[in-house]
Amino acid sequence: MGEKCRCRSSADEVDACQLVNDPELTHALQVMRTAEGMRITVGELADGLSMTRRTLERRFRDLVGTSPASEQRRLRIERACVLLTEGGLPIQAIARELGFAYANHFSTAFIATMRISPTTYRAARATALMQYFGNRAIDTPRLPHTCVRRPYRRRR
Repeated sequence: MGEKCRCRSSADEVDACQLVNDPELTHALQVMRTAEGMRITVGELADGLSMTRRTLERRFRDLVGTSPASEQRRLRIERACVLLTEGGLPIQAIARELGFAYANHFSTAFIATMRISPTTYRAARATALMQYFGNRAIDTPRLPHTCVRRPYRRRR
């Protein structure tokens, strides 16, 4: 359990390592990826695993390389990219589904991660789809989703 996962080229490989190294953290990641998991706090997640929040954070950081809150934020933004691309849900409904109390909190988190607003992201993806499919109706199979995560650094 003390050895750090070295196969971090994809999320699936990290999950495979965690199955071997720490089944409790694998369960935590599986819960975080569910719709309900996007709305729970790290403290509630730790309670569900019968451990303290600090223990969960320490073990999570040792194996995954980031905090549970950072991973949950990444998963939320990744899911937001899918929702923004796929459907016509309003931003407020997407924010609510992902566990944000207010749409402006969601927009702030999205901009901090993606460096683009959710509305602009949606418009850019729609334009890219129209260019890909041309003037044909977009009832053909969807393009593979790409949600590029770029680190955001605040200017000082």
